[in-house]
Amino acid sequence: MFYTGTDGPGNNPATKQRLGLATSTDLVTWTRYRGNNCPGTSGDGCVYECRESWTTWGAASGSYNQQCRDGFVIRDVANDRWVLFATAKSIHGSGVVTVAYSTDLTTWTGAGFIDATRLLQNGAGAQATGGQAENPFVLSRHGSFGLLFTDWRDPEDSCTAQNPRALVQYATSSSLTADSSGSSNWTYRGPTPDPGVNAIEVQVLDDAWIMSQSISNPNSGDDELHHRELRLKRMLWGADFRFTTEDWIPGP
Repeated sequence: MFYTGTDGPGNNPATKQRLGLATSTDLVTWTRYRGNNCPGTSGDGCVYECRESWTTWGAASGSYNQQCRDGFVIRDVANDRWVLFATAKSIHGSGVVTVAYSTDLTTWTGAGFIDATRLLQNGAGAQATGGQAENPFVLSRHGSFGLLFTDWRDPEDSCTAQNPRALVQYATSSSLTADSSGSSNWTYRGPTPDPGVNAIEVQVLDDAWIMSQSISNPNSGDDELHHRELRLKRMLWGADFRFTTEDWIPGP
């Protein structure tokens, strides 16, 4: 289990975020990693801080620069390594998904960031509104990868946003690689079909692709009754990694 640890309250702009690791044999009792790979900290568990040249983590001033959270780890079989996707703040001024590699899950090396997840004013290759990518989740299908991410700064309001989009958007790639120039192998695909939700995760159950959605705002359609509850949708795949969704109710 990868978790986020902080050295202060979340609403303090100077709070530093880092990623920790814990393990369990029964999913009930958890033990922190017996080590610490984060300079300037003490105690067990810390394995990575997003202190990379493409992030603001090491900046001397500024608000919320030390972001490093929402860790998602996937196995890169083709390159015999693990790949970490996490939330960071880009030197370009917006939130971005950053990437690191490891062979042992404890020692991580920064690999780059994904331009397709950050705010680009002209919208070419990335989103034109919003600016805080977070909650990365990666799925694999037919040899390609899809990166789902939330952007809570995207208001989904046609009165205040020129091009309103869903909170969750996605990018695709034929590989899990990243680089310090923005990882052009990741292609921005736009919003996911369901508005008003965030923190999407996907599981495959008996060949059915099931998407869990955290209901976040009125554009979800049932926010008033189910705010912050999870809603399950089945993904219906089309061509070129496009998909629609439909309500899904588990069978007996």
